[in-house]
Amino acid sequence: MGGGLGSGLAGKPPWRVVDRGGEGVAVRAGDDEEGAAVVLGAGAEGERVSRAESGLDVAVILERVAARNVNDVLVEAGPGLAAAFIAGNFADEIVAYVAPKILGDDAMSAFALPAPAKLGLAREFEFVDVRRLGTDLRLTLAPRH
Repeated sequence: MGGGLGSGLAGKPPWRVVDRGGEGVAVRAGDDEEGAAVVLGAGAEGERVSRAESGLDVAVILERVAARNVNDVLVEAGPGLAAAFIAGNFADEIVAYVAPKILGDDAMSAFALPAPAKLGLAREFEFVDVRRLGTDLRLTLAPRH
């Protein structure tokens, strides 16, 4: 069984919604009772997890999701959540879309990770698949072990 993890719940952080093909599980840290009422009123189950330094504790979320017999999780993420998955070595595949545009150094990064001190210390990935979609590229990457 698979599921998806994405950020936000109608703009009400600190919620994260896990979708199990129609059955929703909302994960949160803290005491957002207004958000809880919205989520639980919509029929989702609620889970409260501890906070990590940079947000929700991804390891705990994945443990809870695994306890519900979810084996695959699709994560659509901004730079913070994407970084948490990379830093925790939880991503076994990354799918990235690249447009032929130059955005400059003030553009939002795909991963909110610190730059390595040396190029040799950078996290390494290998191309699993590269496809052209119109003018964009779809890159599928796997961590190099």
